[in-house]
Amino acid sequence: MNKGAYLESRILSADAVGLIAILYEAALDTVADAIESLTAKDIAARSKAICKAVDIVDHLNASLDLQAGGEISRNLASLYVYIRQRLLDANLSQTKEPLIEVTGLLTTLAEAWCGIQSEREPVEAATAPEVAPADSRPTPSPWMVLTQQVPLQASGQRAWSF
Repeated sequence: MNKGAYLESRILSADAVGLIAILYEAALDTVADAIESLTAKDIAARSKAICKAVDIVDHLNASLDLQAGGEISRNLASLYVYIRQRLLDANLSQTKEPLIEVTGLLTTLAEAWCGIQSEREPVEAATAPEVAPADSRPTPSPWMVLTQQVPLQASGQRAWSF
């Protein structure tokens, strides 16, 4: 299976928490690409990678529910603004240090989300509804799935509201 098909499969089968974890992975990958491009002095690739990382962080920030999430969501929003600024600093200054700092912050956040995801998986596996065979369902675009996810607070389980 190629990388694109694997990612599409992960997106299609992920819940809201899983989608956030995928976004963190993508952000970390693009920051790593930016560091590699900076080292190689490839200005266009560095700028493209940093812009992509900024877009991902903006998407994470936009997904926060500040009212339901309370202080945690507000703190995450502030952190996302800081991460965004550090990414822009790295692009303007053409230095690695802001990218290394962003990598550390995103890694910490990604680990927290993976922890949330692993805590939820046993519960979801026990209560998962039976699914029709894959060949009897149309295959939606991964981006359509992102917009159709049921909010965490709509489920009957205790959920994080970010």
